[in-house]
Amino acid sequence: MSRAAVGRRITHFAPALAATALALGFLTAAGPSDGSPPTAQAAGRAADDRGAEHHGNYDARILHGDALAHAQVRQVRANGKAVHRLAVGLGGGARIEVDPLTGTPDSVSATGRTLTGPSKAAPTKIALGYVRDHAAAFGLTSADLSTLVLARRYTDVNKITHLYWQQRVQGIPVFGNGLRAHVTADGRLLSVQGAPVSGLSRLASNAPDARISSSTAIGRAVSDAHSARPAVQPGSTAQRVWFLTAEGLRPAWTTYTEPDTVGAYAHVIDARTGAVLYRQSLTDYEGKNDPSGDAYVHDNYPGASGDDSGGKIHHVNLIKLGFLDPHATYPWGPFATVWPDVNDNNKRDVPAEVTHVPTSLKQAKAWKLKPFKTAKGQIPCSKHYMCTWNPKKAKSWKVNMNQDALEGLYLSGRYATWLEKAPFGFTKASGNFTRGDGDAIKLNVLDGANTAGGFPDGDHVNNANFSTPQDGKAPKMQMYLNDDFYLAASSTDDFLTLGHEFTHGLSNRLVVNSDNKSTLHSYQAGGMGEGWSDFYAFDYVLTHHYAKNDPAVPGELSLDLYLAKNEVVTRTEAIDCGVGDDVPRCDFGDQVGGYTYDAVGDGALGTEVHDVGEAWAQTLFDIWQDLGHEKTMGLVTEGMRLTADDPSLVDARDGILAADEAMYGGADTDALWSHFAARGLGYYAGSDGGSDPAPTADFHVPPADTSQKGSISGTATDTEGNPLSGVSVHISGHPEWSAVTDDNGHYTINDVVVGTWPKVTASRAGYESDVDAVTVVANTTATYNPELRRDWASASGGASIADFNGPDYSPQCGPEGAIDLSAGTGWGSATQNSQQPLGPDGESKVKPRFIVIDLPSTIDVTGFGVNPTATCGDPGSASTGEYKIYVAATPDGPWGSPVASGTFDENDRNKLVDIPLGSPATGVGAIKYVMVKPQVPDWSGCPTAYAGCQFIDTTEVAAYND
Repeated sequence: MSRAAVGRRITHFAPALAATALALGFLTAAGPSDGSPPTAQAAGRAADDRGAEHHGNYDARILHGDALAHAQVRQVRANGKAVHRLAVGLGGGARIEVDPLTGTPDSVSATGRTLTGPSKAAPTKIALGYVRDHAAAFGLTSADLSTLVLARRYTDVNKITHLYWQQRVQGIPVFGNGLRAHVTADGRLLSVQGAPVSGLSRLASNAPDARISSSTAIGRAVSDAHSARPAVQPGSTAQRVWFLTAEGLRPAWTTYTEPDTVGAYAHVIDARTGAVLYRQSLTDYEGKNDPSGDAYVHDNYPGASGDDSGGKIHHVNLIKLGFLDPHATYPWGPFATVWPDVNDNNKRDVPAEVTHVPTSLKQAKAWKLKPFKTAKGQIPCSKHYMCTWNPKKAKSWKVNMNQDALEGLYLSGRYATWLEKAPFGFTKASGNFTRGDGDAIKLNVLDGANTAGGFPDGDHVNNANFSTPQDGKAPKMQMYLNDDFYLAASSTDDFLTLGHEFTHGLSNRLVVNSDNKSTLHSYQAGGMGEGWSDFYAFDYVLTHHYAKNDPAVPGELSLDLYLAKNEVVTRTEAIDCGVGDDVPRCDFGDQVGGYTYDAVGDGALGTEVHDVGEAWAQTLFDIWQDLGHEKTMGLVTEGMRLTADDPSLVDARDGILAADEAMYGGADTDALWSHFAARGLGYYAGSDGGSDPAPTADFHVPPADTSQKGSISGTATDTEGNPLSGVSVHISGHPEWSAVTDDNGHYTINDVVVGTWPKVTASRAGYESDVDAVTVVANTTATYNPELRRDWASASGGASIADFNGPDYSPQCGPEGAIDLSAGTGWGSATQNSQQPLGPDGESKVKPRFIVIDLPSTIDVTGFGVNPTATCGDPGSASTGEYKIYVAATPDGPWGSPVASGTFDENDRNKLVDIPLGSPATGVGAIKYVMVKPQVPDWSGCPTAYAGCQFIDTTEVAAYND
């Protein structure tokens, strides 16, 4: 799949979770400039705020719609009873998540307790013994256990030992799947994670042979990232792996590439066919000369008011601090290599991008920051908000180029050493960034400052980013200049910006799978990556007293303390907004007060990662204000190590609760539950993984007695009252409470903790899922009779794509995505054959795109359902606007006049819109759905302002006869 990049206006937030930058974009109360409300951002391919959109994440292992329904039924029938028994044994705090693809637990834990009691046995024996004793629940045999190879172990600052087993067969590791375990100093097992593959040896023996070479795989990865750069680049790597798909085990190559000057990617390429199986952007958007080591720096941002606010420019010796190598001829040391990459070619060019280090105190003084006066049309500068360049004067940034590099070396060194110590313990063993380990940060300051004739181009302003490869490979931080809605200043001079970006490296190195690779892949996981970054940066600033926080005065703390003079610009609210705080800096649109979990996904925040991150950052800040720096940062950091793969906010909540049990014996459990419940992450909150587009909030702490249990029972039927067998019924986030209906449509789920569960889901291939809240009372049986509506246009119901026009972006977002009963995938196409952005008159040049759906039988159609939302990571403007629907007896037509037509707008996104017919269309054997135009609100903004200038998408098309 190759989809060209599209530019974006400054007023549009980065839409997705792949290259999740700090995204210094101005968001007005009227909503983003692509016409999409801040409530409905698409997830997938991402963009920085002023640059080209980048490919989003893709994982063929993530099941949606029909495939997910099939997998849930298989898992319940295979080991559902064993999982249920394990959960009952763990009590009311049991949290078991099962990977639907492997059918094995992705996470086993219990809030308020550990899995085992104290033991003097070795941590490996404790963990493997537990898995062996519960092999049926884990879906593993002794042969499966023999495929586990201990690949990594370390003991952190809290004396918790973390163990990582890879699965290997035929000497080749399985990508992502394996086993992780966490054991306390006194031998208690906290949790087990990893979703190991059952029957691995058999699957490998049935897998096809590899055919393509490593260099071919690297070339395919670069091409997939729509790069025009050479297919094989220095630093690119490829390693053989196995990759599990719904069709079986595939031979594959896992690759690392940097296909453009901004992005870095991890791919898995099928070694038989060359197909893309996995894509993850690793970029998060925000001779000897005896150096003296002297430098003049600031600790927060230049000019910050108050003697203790970190704004005073003062003298330090970078060598004595340990940040600069004593023999360096340019800024480099144990934690970072710094240079001004003004041409953005990722090289330290001579002479354009050379900075030196002072050889004397006199030279250091000469390189002090030189403030600029306010340029015409810019935000006013002042002694407390110093400007560092003139956006109206070419190469004015050269005046402070040396200072910028030294400031970057200083701030990154201070933060790295801060994170090494307690309560964080982000050490070499945890995966930090050090030269001795081969992964000191490549810090590119003034990145792209000379990409437009002495100025930065639109892709290199008002942003910053951080690319985090696997441990042992150097990350890259890119810091840009700012203008327009921001102070004319360098991002390097602002600790909140630099700290935010650095913290992406922390979270990506701590939330990892058995292969030690980051799993912040889904929109909720990516959102927490943004939230952690905001939160950790603020913790540093507040703990050092560079800013003040009065709990009685909400809305004080904007991420733009410096760059927007503490106006709320980059985010929609301040981080210190509590629930219900009705003050201007805590109100956004119809939102009053801080965010809660019900705003995530299909709520007010949507799936845009920076927006989701606000809900998480505010939640953590509530805890910080209550428990303080030392305890909160210890719990949150340890919680990252203990969280499940690709976590939801609920998973991360459980990681923090587990950390409290391990570190403090659960002393703060009640306080933590109180804060989580206030933010909608209460005991009954549910999310089916981090990709769940409709997680459910709950505002209750755990019930006083979790041993009180009841049951849920009922009969599943179709819309005509006919019983349906093979329906999976489960409580969201709790696969241990699952059942499959029998031939009479009946099911029962036993041993459910009492209370109201807001998301009980019934699903079956070929039918739209039914979701409802169910209240369970002690020693009684609650009734839930799901009614599922058949979708005659679904692939699992027998329908197929008979024809389509436009490009084929399979497998990620080909036309089949429109008929898979999933809101997580869809059909993406291009607005014209050249796949280039349309010009300002593009509305008249859009080429309508159609799919022809061959139904499994001839029916009378009573209506349709269409989810017009943009897919493939495209922003909202690529959603379908104008549409037409035709019917015919066969896929060959004739089609006649449309039976339905109209125009969707932004209010129709993220939902399946019902389109009833006034009278049934009889004798229908085929449907032709046409995307006529995208939801571009202002065609004069083409070609680069809106994704809809280039792409047009639909998430789902359904057909009914009831």
